[in-house]
Amino acid sequence: MSYVVSNAERRRQYFWQTLDGLIGCMQAQPVIAYHHDPDASPRLKWGPMTAHYKADVTNAVRKALPRQELQKTFWKLAVRRAYGLTSPEQFQDKLTGTVISRCAKVFIERRLAPRTYFTERRAAA
Repeated sequence: MSYVVSNAERRRQYFWQTLDGLIGCMQAQPVIAYHHDPDASPRLKWGPMTAHYKADVTNAVRKALPRQELQKTFWKLAVRRAYGLTSPEQFQDKLTGTVISRCAKVFIERRLAPRTYFTERRAAA
């Protein structure tokens, strides 16, 4: 038995992957930060690659959501996701669905899922 994922579900997954990548970049440590615990896992450092990613995602959001109301909804989703207050299944209202749908289309166009984005950028460098 094979499990088939609809295009809408695939777009939703891509949206959440990209949003999680953006949150990860925004939580990155500054390059000058000193990490005194050698046993701790290495954290993402803020650098040119993470800055470009944040800018690219922000520009994609502005393109996908020209109205201020929709942009506010996107950033509310990001903040709630960053603090672990929400899961993707909780968003069922029409406004949130519009934000996810519009952003996902632009994120897919620009290949902004973190794994794809950083792999392609490293290969190009």
